[in-house]
Amino acid sequence: MKKYSIYSLILGTLCISCGSDSELQGGVDGAPGKASLVFPENNQPCEVGNVLDDVSSIVFDWKASGDTEAYDISIVNLETNQATDLYNIVDTKKSVSLERGYPYSWNITSKNDLDVVTVSKTWKFYLAGQGALNNAPSAPKALRPGLGWMVAPEAGKILLKWEAIDLDNDSLEYTVRLDTVDGKQDAIEKNTNLSETSLEVEVEANTIYYWSVTVSDGAIQVTSDVFSFRTE
Repeated sequence: MKKYSIYSLILGTLCISCGSDSELQGGVDGAPGKASLVFPENNQPCEVGNVLDDVSSIVFDWKASGDTEAYDISIVNLETNQATDLYNIVDTKKSVSLERGYPYSWNITSKNDLDVVTVSKTWKFYLAGQGALNNAPSAPKALRPGLGWMVAPEAGKILLKWEAIDLDNDSLEYTVRLDTVDGKQDAIEKNTNLSETSLEVEVEANTIYYWSVTVSDGAIQVTSDVFSFRTE
């Protein structure tokens, strides 16, 4: 089992990011628009400067949303489930100090003087630790079926395919959850400890399925978003 530590000191390099187009228009019935996330990038490791011991200061960046007076940012350590929430930010950037060597998720809530709010997409990233220590695998991405696909089973089966990246080139193991509820139900035994990035599964016709993949490098586990498809 690989061991890793978040206690380290390293001068990293600043990640360069590209975000999606801003959703400047407002929402429905006066609700704020949805902020577009820019940095840290989704499903990417992040190496940043401004390091003090085991903590890095990251400048979170997003594009403005319409009809918005202030933003809240929510950041969750995906390993410890500890949340960092900051409120009433009037800019579209915010510096936040986080412990290194952990996977995180983040999103932005847009607010105005009404009682309704609008929440952005949720992105995930890994805050890298010392270069000699272990980096988390990237969150698995669905290759087949894609999100919302209509799939024709063959002999009652379809093939799931995904990909994940590990900067350390570690051997990776996967667990696949497939159900008709939310893609988060317990995986059956034969869908665990997989070394391949594909899996043939049995499905019923005319049914909506949800699935997710957890990847492990032996020390860190990262779970994908939930994907869905419908069978013909």
